[in-house]
Amino acid sequence: MSYYDHTIIPAVIFRLNRCNQEDVTALKLLIETTIGTKGNTDTNSATIPSLFGSAVLGYNIIQSELWLGKDEDEVNEETILAWHASTLMAAENPKYIISLRSKWPKYPLDEYYHKVATNSTVLMLSSQLDMAANLDYAIHLATMTAKTRTFYAFPLVGHVIIPIALLGYQCPLKLMCSWAFPDLFPEHDDQRNIVARLE
Repeated sequence: MSYYDHTIIPAVIFRLNRCNQEDVTALKLLIETTIGTKGNTDTNSATIPSLFGSAVLGYNIIQSELWLGKDEDEVNEETILAWHASTLMAAENPKYIISLRSKWPKYPLDEYYHKVATNSTVLMLSSQLDMAANLDYAIHLATMTAKTRTFYAFPLVGHVIIPIALLGYQCPLKLMCSWAFPDLFPEHDDQRNIVARLE
């Protein structure tokens, strides 16, 4: 299983417990598009199409801006391994990220580090079952900056809400398109009805 597969475990459990016809169809699609088509279960073989993300860009941002908290010194390996041991779900090999960090090029931080812009228009997408980015924190931030934020919360979705478009759940992708290009992708009621929008 890859990291992205782990994010749907809560939704799979929910659907298995409820098990109506819609759930059977969804689980069948999941099995056919993942387990049924993979030649092996190597966790390192999972790839994300370039349309949905960039590992290089992600590592640049994580290693430069997100790895440490404000005024936090470098975190040692012992601390990271302790954090890893206390999680319910985490990367298979935390030492990989630690070794990568010392070699990865990091860009310099500027005066905007750990500051939130209050005058820029931003689309925020968050998910109810995200253990990496808590929904309560997202709601709190969206409430503080509500004048410039459009915020959508997705029920029964894990950490990664964009790559799940590969499994046919395209609502987050459609909302992004309608927010960025409203003339090309008008927002429809069926999109708004399945997510909670914070006004």
